[in-house]
Amino acid sequence: MCWGLPHPQKLNAASSPEEDEAVSKSSGFTDQSVVIVMVVVTIRLTCVRVNFQRRPRSPCHSSARRGSSNMQAKLLLSLAAAAALSVLSAQNAAAQSAGCDTNDGIVCFGDMSVEQIQHFLKKYSVITGVWDLKTFRIDSNPSIEYLPAGLLADLRFSEVRITSCPKLSRVEDITGASSATLKEILFVGTALTEMPALTAPHVTKMTIIQPTTLTVSRSALSGMRSLQEIHIESASVMPLAFYDLKNVQTVRITSMPQETVRAQSFSFDSPALKEVLLFNDAHGWKGQAQPGAYQGFPKGSRLRVIESETIAKEVYIGVLTGGGILDIPEPFDCDCRLAWLRLSPWVKQARVRCLTSTHPNDLENTPESDYSGCL
Repeated sequence: MCWGLPHPQKLNAASSPEEDEAVSKSSGFTDQSVVIVMVVVTIRLTCVRVNFQRRPRSPCHSSARRGSSNMQAKLLLSLAAAAALSVLSAQNAAAQSAGCDTNDGIVCFGDMSVEQIQHFLKKYSVITGVWDLKTFRIDSNPSIEYLPAGLLADLRFSEVRITSCPKLSRVEDITGASSATLKEILFVGTALTEMPALTAPHVTKMTIIQPTTLTVSRSALSGMRSLQEIHIESASVMPLAFYDLKNVQTVRITSMPQETVRAQSFSFDSPALKEVLLFNDAHGWKGQAQPGAYQGFPKGSRLRVIESETIAKEVYIGVLTGGGILDIPEPFDCDCRLAWLRLSPWVKQARVRCLTSTHPNDLENTPESDYSGCL
């Protein structure tokens, strides 16, 4: 049997070699594909030749020529199949090292350059006629250092996930047309030095998990005012960084850097605020903070600081005055430094445990008489 040939469309005659390489990786139309096409063309021409030569001159001559022609066709088909399998195997092996997959979104993986990724994204809607996708992901890229503004071009994603890019330290406003559609952003295994300043007014969740401490500023978050959940491994928070987030519910920092929290760093104006969790998993932070570091905690919200070397009124009063809960689970030496809290109505909003000779005891349950000589 002889096959008809597909007619591949030329995508961009004026493309640079780098652009052609990016499109080749994305579309699968590579030099190896050309080899397959050439092999199939050879088979087709051979089939035509075989069919043309089947006009017999005599019965004996016809039989001999028919057998010879069939053998030639079978041999060529076998060779073509072997060549095609070999080429496809090589192509698949190359695709596993770097390229872009399109399965429920776009995943660009391996050691691709920024220019290659840009070119793929710009050409995608032209080639496919598709603009709306779920996820854009860059994964396992050992050399990429920055992502430029407008990277997502005219594509509309609901999620962006950047994972295992250990040299990625700078991300500009990549959103493009996705500014109107993004709901979730995640960075894992990166080296960002600053919170990306993205124009993504509908994003509700931001996650950044990396060992490097990044700076979080008010200006960086000003374009993501619908954020509800923020999870960062290590962050140096600037004053009023979260103040414009009127719907924020949870802020979680799992490895606070070894520095003093600045005044108004955790100052909120969100009636929806539920909890702020500050852990010290890696850097040994022990609650060091300036007066007024925590402000604007509504009734029922909670500040959980795993450990604090001091529990000073001027630091934590902003949590309690609005009805918030102060939760410091690591046992504390409850001496006269805590008289301000134990002898006030706010003690009912405090989850502070005191060291004793036997086992930790809640501050609220310690006798008031223990603090009578403190004031």
